[in-house]
Amino acid sequence: MLPLPDPDWTLPSFPSVPSVEDMNALNEKVMSGFEEALAGLDEALGEFNAALWDLGNASRNRQSKDQVDSNK
Repeated sequence: MLPLPDPDWTLPSFPSVPSVEDMNALNEKVMSGFEEALAGLDEALGEFNAALWDLGNASRNRQSKDQVDSNK
C-alpha cells in the first residue's frame, strides 16, 4: 500500500503568465541572438571553406611541381 501524501505539501508557485508584449520582446531577444549566432557561424564557415580552397590549391600546385620535377 502506498503511503499517504504529506498534508503540508503544496504545489509549487509558478510565475504569472507574461503579457503578449513581454512575450514578443523576449521572442525578439531570442531571435536576435540566433541571428547573431548564425552570422558568426556563416563567417566561420566562409573562412573554413577559404582555408580548404587554399589547401587544395597548394596541394595541386605541389603535385604539378612534383610531376614537372619527375619529368626532368
